[in-house]
Amino acid sequence: MSQHQKRPRKISKILSIANPVEDLPGAQYTAVKLQRSSFKELGSVTLTGSQATSGAFFERARDANVIVLATHGSLNLADPGASSIRFHDRSVSLDEIIRKCRFQSSPIVILSTCEVGALSPLADPTLGLIPGALIAAGAASVIASLWPVVDLSTGYLVERLLHYLAYPGFRPAAALFRALRDLRNWPLEDALRYCAETKKRMEKVGSADRFPLEYIRVDHLQAVLRKMNIPRPFSGPEMWAAFAVYGSGWSAPAGAFVGSAMISRTARWVTRA
Repeated sequence: MSQHQKRPRKISKILSIANPVEDLPGAQYTAVKLQRSSFKELGSVTLTGSQATSGAFFERARDANVIVLATHGSLNLADPGASSIRFHDRSVSLDEIIRKCRFQSSPIVILSTCEVGALSPLADPTLGLIPGALIAAGAASVIASLWPVVDLSTGYLVERLLHYLAYPGFRPAAALFRALRDLRNWPLEDALRYCAETKKRMEKVGSADRFPLEYIRVDHLQAVLRKMNIPRPFSGPEMWAAFAVYGSGWSAPAGAFVGSAMISRTARWVTRA
């Protein structure tokens, strides 16, 4: 279904909807970093907390090139149509996604949520899961997790994934491969710094008091990382292997190359020569 989707010549709009119920500090921290980074120059729109509503998603997702949903998800094996993604005001079911989503820019959708990539063995494989519904609505590709994931490491993974998706010619599978490689090689000192900065932000905005359990989880993760003292603490497959790509993703527009930035530059030089 996604074979015909073309990569835009320029990624001009990134929609990030994160932490709608304010209990995912890693997602919140990543969203704030993206908002302040160079992605802001691309027309990045970041909605968190009370702004991250279902209505805002349906309205703003129409013309986005990349959509990041960092929230909770639910897979209902008994009734796949009732599987859902959580927004601030309510949960949006698979059935509603099929009815209402109409993507106009063939976006890549990153579902930074738990389990929504899993497939129900009882359902039609094209409609029995949320990624299939998003592709049916016009998404070029969907990246989603197969099992519950760690909030903080997933935030870092999304940062790296967006970095590689901006490369000319990179399809989602190539970008995810490189982002997972970065996560597996994430140094211990950088991960500890990420935890410390997340805790500091939670304290600053008051979410440490409103969601003490989430603050304790970040603090516990920091303590565990220190105790483990492993140079690459996220190298185990349980920490990175949950994410999968659905759909073939962007094919190259006319005149473009599908490959690394270096290959593309070399090809252009050969063409001129």
